[in-house]
Amino acid sequence: MEFAEVLRRRRMVRDYDPDRPVPGEVRERLLAHALRAPSAGFSQGWAFLVLESPEERDAFWTATTGDGAPDGWLTRMRRAPLLVVPFSHKAAYLDRYAEPDKGWTDRDEARWPVPYWDVDTGMASLMMLLTAVDEGLGACFFGVPPSGWPGCARRSASPRRTRRSAASRSATRVPRTAARRRCAGAGAGWTRSCTAAAGAAPAHTEPVVAPRGLQRAGRRSNLALLGLLLVAGGTGVLGFAVGTPTAGRVVAVAHGAAGLGLLLLVPWKTVVVRRARSKPPALRAPSAAYWLTGLVAVCVVSGVLHAAGAAGIWATSGTPIAALQVHVGTAIGVVVVLVAHVWGRHQRPRPVDLSRRTLLGAGALAGGSYVLWTATEGIWRLTGVPGATRSGTGSYQRGTDDPRPCPSPSGRRTPSRSPRPPRSG
Repeated sequence: MEFAEVLRRRRMVRDYDPDRPVPGEVRERLLAHALRAPSAGFSQGWAFLVLESPEERDAFWTATTGDGAPDGWLTRMRRAPLLVVPFSHKAAYLDRYAEPDKGWTDRDEARWPVPYWDVDTGMASLMMLLTAVDEGLGACFFGVPPSGWPGCARRSASPRRTRRSAASRSATRVPRTAARRRCAGAGAGWTRSCTAAAGAAPAHTEPVVAPRGLQRAGRRSNLALLGLLLVAGGTGVLGFAVGTPTAGRVVAVAHGAAGLGLLLLVPWKTVVVRRARSKPPALRAPSAAYWLTGLVAVCVVSGVLHAAGAAGIWATSGTPIAALQVHVGTAIGVVVVLVAHVWGRHQRPRPVDLSRRTLLGAGALAGGSYVLWTATEGIWRLTGVPGATRSGTGSYQRGTDDPRPCPSPSGRRTPSRSPRPPRSG
């Protein structure tokens, strides 16, 4: 999803579904993105203890919460199927700034106005929280009480707990060997600053992993959908107002291409909808999306039927309802629901909406829509459906240019009369 949407949806989730584990590829992305956080002097004095199995998680909660019956908060938090405990390493920063390019050889901690080792580790934890939102997960950042530090440190000293450090080596592109070694484990030398832990889990939802090429589905997909709907609606109105052949032809082509172009956005819009559905019910923003989807689908189908030449698809009291009437009626409904949907989303224009990438995507969508419309017209001609003979403006001729079959105003044909001879003077 778009970054602004990630920020808007980010919140602390304190209840999880323990029967839906976090997929391995999502877990690796959480850790890899944490390593992209900034650190003073590229010290990277952090490590992340990953606890996934029920035994590991139970040992963590036992070591950090003590005995006694858990309260409601702890009961819900213990359901998280994944725990990531961040550690900070003060000595890594003191060593880094004692190097020649920094010059703080005295290693005096008083030179640091704030403990940057804790600040940087906190920023790395925030990267995991944002990644969790982007992956459709619930996450929470919570503290480990001082009484739980010794147990937390003992758990981190186990060699098998450092298996995730390989991700830091592969994700770090800057060749600083010393910094990489500092990320190699969470054992001796790591300070008591493991005062926080982050738990991530699908909060009653399945994570959505979009195929390559559809991962950027989000705001641009919604803007493209809005643009096509506006073009289709505007040209639909012009289709009734323009009567000249040339202008009418241009309007009809634009209207048909915009309507069929909606089909090209289905894969991207499907990812957007799945991500929205993956959120817990309490986190889903209310919208009229379902009504809008249904109306747009009926509008497109009825428009295609009209273009193919289907004159009537239902009957009421013996009078057929034309596909064009259904098309126009649902289009009016789309306008009403679309206004309500956009108004409820509280979205504002952004400079990036007119970026070069957005304009290139709009051009590609316009070209693809025209190609799809051309292919549809070719199918009509090959199959010989009535739509193949409609006029350039998209309308159908119901009468004839020959005036002789036309009835008289009385409803009866007027008999032909021989001309009267001229009167003599």
